[in-house]
Amino acid sequence: MNKSNLIETLLKLGISAAEQGKIEEAKEAFLKIITINPNILLAYINLVNIDEKILKKKNFEKVREITNDPLVTNHQKAIGNFILSIYEKRNRKFKDEINLLDKAYYYLENSKTKINHQSNYFFQTLLPKFFSKKKYIIDSSIAKKNNNFNPIFIIGLPRTGSTLVESILSSSQNNIPSCGESNIFNSTILKELQKNNSLNKDFRINDFEFKIDFNFFSRQIKKKYENLFIFNEKKNFFFIDKSLENFFYIDLILDIFPKAKFIHCKRNLFHTSIAIYQKFLIHLGWANSYNDILNYINNYLKVIKFYKKIFSRNIYDLELEDFTKNSDKKAKEIFDFCNIKWDKNSLNFYKREDLKSKTASTIQIRNNIYSYDENRFYPYRKLGFKFSNDFNWLKEYL
Repeated sequence: MNKSNLIETLLKLGISAAEQGKIEEAKEAFLKIITINPNILLAYINLVNIDEKILKKKNFEKVREITNDPLVTNHQKAIGNFILSIYEKRNRKFKDEINLLDKAYYYLENSKTKINHQSNYFFQTLLPKFFSKKKYIIDSSIAKKNNNFNPIFIIGLPRTGSTLVESILSSSQNNIPSCGESNIFNSTILKELQKNNSLNKDFRINDFEFKIDFNFFSRQIKKKYENLFIFNEKKNFFFIDKSLENFFYIDLILDIFPKAKFIHCKRNLFHTSIAIYQKFLIHLGWANSYNDILNYINNYLKVIKFYKKIFSRNIYDLELEDFTKNSDKKAKEIFDFCNIKWDKNSLNFYKREDLKSKTASTIQIRNNIYSYDENRFYPYRKLGFKFSNDFNWLKEYL
């Protein structure tokens, strides 16, 4: 096997091992890649995602050398600057960390394709403007057919404990299957809107209409869940979907699955914004800068407030801070809300050998529920104040 093939194999093995919680196996794979070729930035970023303390000073010096090479791509520069921000955070040089994160987001933005920019426009402009203006004719027979399903949708913002909730619910004696961040509703809606609006015109608002063929859309949704092999036609069948952006589609989801429940994961919003910013979640279509993250949170607040007025019975608010302090009580409340028999053993989720996660929280869920650190984000308050005049809700948390 030549070097490039070996590196590709090791990368796949390392990522798979990390998702399954085989941390030592994952570390070994990524460190071996660095030994074979120290210029592979994907190995470094996977290592810091496992444990920010793994890399040594010499590793960061090598990353700096790679990042400063004028021949590397903008995407590589983005990853390199993010990795270097970890080093500054370790040394408590928070100003330097922020400068490097800003650089990382700058290069990420410049590396994005037309599709990436359309995704950002969809989340930051179209959905916030049209989420409450969906146009479709409801077929009540579809809701009746789906009355045996009890889907649990975990919604909200990233870094708010959603993976923790998913792990607990799926670890009970009920063996509730989860399709993780399936993106089923979002991807299906996007296809429908493209069909009805000719979205190749870069999502021009003046031409846009949130119109859906409800019957066709419902069939597509059900088919996609069936393709994940999680469906069971038995009465009162439960399943979990942790696609956080589904808060934009609460009305549509309930028209298809009338017994759906929504676990709305929450956290101090300033803490949430910094946690997202620091994690550099490059797969998110709306996170291109700290300002973009705050703008998305701003839209989220408007949308969730709207739906909570209409569907308060279907939405359970779970504050991460409260949950870490009263995990038994809060977990039982979640089970009761979802009409699931309480199983105290579900809190031992971190002991499961088959527990898998593709999210940024894959390492955190391998341990018992941690105590919430209120002071962790104190050094970043200056950054928050910088944007507080543009986002008034931010002042409440500073």
